[in-house]
Amino acid sequence: MSVALCGAGNMILVVDDHEPTRGVLVRILKLEGYAAMAAESGAEALAFLKVYTPRLIVLDYSMPDMDGLTLFSLIRHDEKLKHIPVIMFSANGGQVKEQALKAGVDAYIVKASLDWMNLSNEIARLAGPPSSDPALPRVNPLRSRDIG
Repeated sequence: MSVALCGAGNMILVVDDHEPTRGVLVRILKLEGYAAMAAESGAEALAFLKVYTPRLIVLDYSMPDMDGLTLFSLIRHDEKLKHIPVIMFSANGGQVKEQALKAGVDAYIVKASLDWMNLSNEIARLAGPPSSDPALPRVNPLRSRDIG
């Protein structure tokens, strides 16, 4: 875990133990103009959250050290963190989705749906537009001629 950009208050934290998913989400968020940081476990996310307060957390449910609902509960019971919106982005639907929504996550999106537009809309709704902080670099979207 490394914070490559300043101002974690402008950052979205992605917590997912699956490296390809984590990497894709961070890259997409940066292409959308957000600052993004990734943690591969609940413990790593908690270490980050002791120092920084992101504007949004995108959280997986299934992780080896603690599940997403446990991490979500710890976040909601922390006075410094409880206001941060949380999107659970998980391969689990059904009962897990119902439990997460009942627990109070701000949005729940099933990964299998590959519904990036829905995730993107929820991110924009909960985090607001990308930062206009001049210290954060803007990344231009890829054009077809930029891709091999």
